Amino acid sequence: MNEHPTETHRDQDRETLLARIDLLERENVTLRRTAQEAQRIFDGSCDFLQRFDLAGNFLYISAACRAVLGYEPDEMIGKASFEFLHPDDVEPTKKEQQILLAGGPPSRIELRLRRKDGVYVWMECRPVLIRGPHGEPLEFVVTAREVTERKRMEDRLRASEERFRALLAGLHVGVVMQEPSGKNVLFNPHALTLLGVTEDQLLGRTSFDPRWGAVYEDGSPCPGEVHPISVALRTGKPVRNFVHGVDRPALGDRVWLLVSAAPQFDEHGVVTGAIATFTDITARKEAEDLVRSQAHMLEEMSTPLVPIRDDIVTMPLIGTVDARRADLVLDTLLTGIAQRGARVAILDITGVSVVDSHVATTLVRAAQAARLLGAQVVLTGIRGSVAQTLVELGVDLSGLVTRSTLQGGIAWAFARRS
Repeated sequence: MNEHPTETHRDQDRETLLARIDLLERENVTLRRTAQEAQRIFDGSCDFLQRFDLAGNFLYISAACRAVLGYEPDEMIGKASFEFLHPDDVEPTKKEQQILLAGGPPSRIELRLRRKDGVYVWMECRPVLIRGPHGEPLEFVVTAREVTERKRMEDRLRASEERFRALLAGLHVGVVMQEPSGKNVLFNPHALTLLGVTEDQLLGRTSFDPRWGAVYEDGSPCPGEVHPISVALRTGKPVRNFVHGVDRPALGDRVWLLVSAAPQFDEHGVVTGAIATFTDITARKEAEDLVRSQAHMLEEMSTPLVPIRDDIVTMPLIGTVDARRADLVLDTLLTGIAQRGARVAILDITGVSVVDSHVATTLVRAAQAARLLGAQVVLTGIRGSVAQTLVELGVDLSGLVTRSTLQGGIAWAFARRS
């Protein structure tokens, strides 16, 4: 009675076992297919996969190593990976392995591998530590990509930047670069010297900072929006030879700068920043101011108004009377007449080297303007040649009293008052 149930159970167990075997075979086929697909992916990729044991020996390397390193995979499997590393990269690589073994996170590392022809190529590697079911370390798996050309470009860029910074440092002009926000992001040492600031003080500061105390040449405030670099950023157009003064609180003085600025653009024509260059023209500015002051003083000396009495003034003219000096003669003469209430103004042209139509016109204008202020103009120092010239020019001197000498003019003025 019990044999039949036992046979039944055996049949059921057999069927169950066969079903499990079939399932495992199907799973094994799937796993092999997946492994083959993965193998084809790795073999066709520019990146290649590497597996190392904990001692650093190759367990596996994908076929992509042929194109990158020139080796067949079989030539590398079983060999120590450190044999292919550049000597300078061995210790950093071992250190990275120790970090992973200690439970640290994986990271990207760059190292050099030796090709079969002996040339080293740069690789970007991402190592991962594979652990067993109980957390025990089993092996390292590394994906690698050649980045030799990128490293060369980085090296060229770095060398270019170093040359650029060396060039900036050697320039005897100040250079400042601003980003679109107006903040200073790059400058050379001479800029710090000219502006009298430190790196920390200049970095991030804008042209709108009131600490600059910027002024125009006439001393009026020069706002940040008109500074050349601000204009270049705003308009996208260069600005040339702009002069303004900047305070240097640390040095207790003001420096005058000649500034030019040019915008910088990206490939779409968008302004990405601006560069300003500037030189110290303080000495030149002071020299120009001195020359201007001396010229003004000479002009005043060349047109002196000499009071004889409260109501009599005289102006001796010497040298050449050009358009500028003619205006100065009129201005000085009329101002003196008005301030002193003079009734007689003596113009002595004894020292005038050339009397032409321009000089004659100046004299007539002086007479007409003086009469409007209630004064009489007396013209003295008329030599024979001067008189002949005035006649030839047809100048109407009817509004002037003429005398041959200054003494005669003064005598006439005294006699008129008495």
